[in-house]
Amino acid sequence: MSRFEIKDTSKGRGVFTKEPIAKGSLVINWSGKILNRDELPRPYGKSQDLYTQIGDNKFTGPSGNFDDLINHSCDPNCGMKFTTSEINLVAIKDIGSGEELTWDYATTMNEAGIKDFDNLEIKCLCGSERCRGIVKNFEILPEETKREYINLGIVPDYILGS
Repeated sequence: MSRFEIKDTSKGRGVFTKEPIAKGSLVINWSGKILNRDELPRPYGKSQDLYTQIGDNKFTGPSGNFDDLINHSCDPNCGMKFTTSEINLVAIKDIGSGEELTWDYATTMNEAGIKDFDNLEIKCLCGSERCRGIVKNFEILPEETKREYINLGIVPDYILGS
């Protein structure tokens, strides 16, 4: 039996937990074929974008699993943690049964100055009190938000090293 279920939301479909998840716990291993930037569909950034940046020139593509449908939030309850062999989505807050799983897409976005990608932005529909209105590169996040995410350990090295 799966720990998750897919439900319709105001943003489309989303992933919801069927059981509580404690802060710091593994939520899901990120999966999907690893692609170079030049293998991404063109035009990039259109609706149904299921690609996640995981390196300066690396992305994961759609997996067909729950990770394809986890929505963005400017006040997320999950974040990405990168190891040498895995990408894991972990709980950065206690998550109650029935809650939607979310992560801040900006924590992995580092497209500034890259042709065809540097103006990539997504209209935010999260509706949280912390909503920024758009999702864009990590570098444009408010300084307080950047520090919070860095302290939580959910900002990958390719972002920190830039």
